[in-house]
Amino acid sequence: MIKSPEEIKRVKEIANTLVSEYYALDISKDTRKREYVTARSMYFKLLRDNTRISFESIARDLNRDHATAMHNIKQIEGYMEFDPSLRMDYIRISNQFNLKLEAEANEDVEDRYQELLSKYNELNIIKDSLISTNMMLQKKIEKLTRYHSIV
Repeated sequence: MIKSPEEIKRVKEIANTLVSEYYALDISKDTRKREYVTARSMYFKLLRDNTRISFESIARDLNRDHATAMHNIKQIEGYMEFDPSLRMDYIRISNQFNLKLEAEANEDVEDRYQELLSKYNELNIIKDSLISTNMMLQKKIEKLTRYHSIV
């Protein structure tokens, strides 16, 4: 689940890059040419279908409003119903997007694991040191106890 603003930003960047590369277009370009509209629609649909990011947030990155994103998604869904090549384009992009997100999630898990392993090793060193110090103090207490019992 995507939660932080940094994660949302990263997911949007991934989607933008995938769609832009797939169509070989800059989807943020302000034009109404069909190929750009289609690519932007794919971007909107990709994010909306695979995340819980709001329409407003999705549209804002391409200098559009939420109504435009909603309209484009509805329109592209209608087109995909009758155009199998467009539907296949979406499936390919969506699969790439999900694979990329999964790969990044696995990297994050591995990074977190290494971080926790490092902390665990540090704590083990501290624990061993405390055990050693405790044993040394117990020996001193025994000596002092024997000394005071003699006196």
